[in-house]
Amino acid sequence: MRAFTIEEDRSSRYRRLFKLVARDSWNGEIGRITVNRPRYARFSDIYGIRVEPAFQRRGVGTALYEAAAALSCTRLKAPLASSTVRSPMADQFWRKQYVKNRAHCSRWVGGAGQRWCEHYVLSCPAPRDLGYG
Repeated sequence: MRAFTIEEDRSSRYRRLFKLVARDSWNGEIGRITVNRPRYARFSDIYGIRVEPAFQRRGVGTALYEAAAALSCTRLKAPLASSTVRSPMADQFWRKQYVKNRAHCSRWVGGAGQRWCEHYVLSCPAPRDLGYG
């Protein structure tokens, strides 16, 4: 796999929002995550994460989550949380963080047999390693 870097996209003018971009060794964009902290919210949430299909399951998404979690704690002064609507891959990532005790559930919703977590929330300071190891 080619090496990649994470950098901040400084195109946003909003203090409570940041975007991180993963770039391959040829400076092509291979992934992106957008994080927002709504006013009066206890945590920052993910507006969206996208990794190009050719780079999925190679650690790019995890690296974006790790960088976003660290920036969320230091810049936005709030822990990073999942959005309420998650793709199957994102939900798998967050469930794994919960099982590994790196995240907690802010609120369980639903009834018997149909419970799900509204937001998974990491801690501050952010965990250094969100990998599957």
